[in-house]
Amino acid sequence: MDNRTRLNEICIIGQPRCGYAFSSTRSCFIGYGFRTSKLEVDILTSILEDFDVEPIQAGDRLAPAQNVFCTKICSKILTSQFCAVFLNNDETENGEVPNANVHQEYGMMLAFNKHVIPFQLESQTLAFNVAGLDTVKYSKVNFREKAKQAVAEAIQVTVPEQGPPPIDVLLGTFFLSHGVLMAPLDNEGEKLFYSRGQLLNYYLLHDLSGWSYLYFGVFTQLTPSAIIWRLERTKEILDGMLTSVDFKVRAGLANDEQQTIAKEAIRRFSIWLVVSDETAKREVESWHCNSSYPYSIRVFMDSEIRDRFEKISSGVEFESRQP
Repeated sequence: MDNRTRLNEICIIGQPRCGYAFSSTRSCFIGYGFRTSKLEVDILTSILEDFDVEPIQAGDRLAPAQNVFCTKICSKILTSQFCAVFLNNDETENGEVPNANVHQEYGMMLAFNKHVIPFQLESQTLAFNVAGLDTVKYSKVNFREKAKQAVAEAIQVTVPEQGPPPIDVLLGTFFLSHGVLMAPLDNEGEKLFYSRGQLLNYYLLHDLSGWSYLYFGVFTQLTPSAIIWRLERTKEILDGMLTSVDFKVRAGLANDEQQTIAKEAIRRFSIWLVVSDETAKREVESWHCNSSYPYSIRVFMDSEIRDRFEKISSGVEFESRQP
C-alpha cells in the first residue's frame, strides 16, 4: 500500500510470492561461521541492542514444518534494516577456506541491495570474489570500537525517509474505524485460523465482540484473476476446517459444544480485501455476485484506506458525525 513499502514479488528459489516487505523491521541480520566468529557476534549483538536494533541470527529461531531457508534466512535478510557478515575463513588442514554458507548469505544481502557491514580479521585474506568490496578489518582488541562506529553509520544511512504513514499505522486506523481488531492469537482456534490464512498472506481479525472472525488481505499488487484464485483457495481452507471439526468429534478429540462453536465461527467467517483500483474492485465484486461463494466478502480500494486515514487524522471524520 505504501509506495515506500516494497514487497518481495519474485522468490529467488521459485516459491510463491512471500509478501515480506523489504527493510520493514528495525533489525540486523548477522551472517557468520559458528566456529570462527562467535565471540565477535556476542559483542556485536550487545552493540545492536544498545542501539535498539534487534540482532537476528539464522540459528536463533526454530521453523518447524517450514522451509528453513525461507523462514530463517531469506525473509530475515529481506526484512532487516541492514545486515552484518563475518567473512572469517575456516581453518582446515590445507589452510584457510572461505565459509560457503556465509558467502551465500553475503551474496543474498548484496542481491537484495541491503546495507551490509562486512567484517574480517586483519590477519586473514578476503576471497577473490569479494576482495574489491570495502570491508571492516579488525583485531580482537579493536573490534568493539570499530563495530560500534560501523553500526552507528549503518543506522544513520538506513533510517527510513519521512513520508506517508507506514502500512501498520494506516491499517490500524482503518481497522478501528470499521470496528475490527487484530486477533491476539491467544487460543488454539485463533492460531489455527491464522496459520491457515497465512498461507495466502492474510491477517486474522475479529470484531469488537471477539466472536466474528475475518481474513484481511492486501492484494494491491495482484490481478483480479489472482485475487479470485486466492478466494477459491480460501473457501477450500475454511471448508476443510469445517470437515475437520466433524472428524475431531468422531475421534473423541472435541465435544458437541466445541463442535457447535467452531462451526458457527467458520460459517460466520468473512473476507476483506484491498485491491489496487476501481477496475479490480468491480471485477472481484462481480465474480462474487455471480458465484455461489458462501462467505461474505468486502472489497476496498487502496485509495479508500488512505482517504479514511486522512479524514480521521484531520478530524473531518469526527466533525461529519457531529449533530
